Amino acid sequence: MNTTSMRWISLVVLMTAVALAGCQSESPVGGWDDNDLESQLRGGWLSSTLAREMVANAVVAEHAILPHHFVANSAVLNDLGRRDVGLLAAHYKTHPGPVSVRQGGATLDLYQRRVDAVMAALGEAGVDVGYVTVADTLAGGEGLSSDRVIVILDRSQTDRLAIAPPD
Repeated sequence: MNTTSMRWISLVVLMTAVALAGCQSESPVGGWDDNDLESQLRGGWLSSTLAREMVANAVVAEHAILPHHFVANSAVLNDLGRRDVGLLAAHYKTHPGPVSVRQGGATLDLYQRRVDAVMAALGEAGVDVGYVTVADTLAGGEGLSSDRVIVILDRSQTDRLAIAPPD
């Protein structure tokens, strides 16, 4: 390329950059301005509220306290355990039901202390524990029938969309 062509190309690139920079708009599009603090707070509030609601619904549907909800080799609930027991308590105050405390590899003595810790935490949160049943069962929820699981596995092995029709 000769010098004249390089100058023209440089001039065109410079003019394009200036034009694009001048096209920035201060006005919000559709009433939503990402630079507006109130809009950012509203957006953050909505997404965090939805996320909290989804977590709470999942915890209540599963109604399970697993070994990883406790400090290792103890009956002390960790942060996750306290959160999940708190979510269960909020629901069980008006809608008591079952809670599954999984024994896992814990000794019988440790398992009993974990059950006692969960029941104590529910009671401290205002749940009438007389209406709460405890068992070492699988997490709740609707689950999937074995026929549907087989269909999903078959489809996933053939790289097709892994969604089975409802029963």
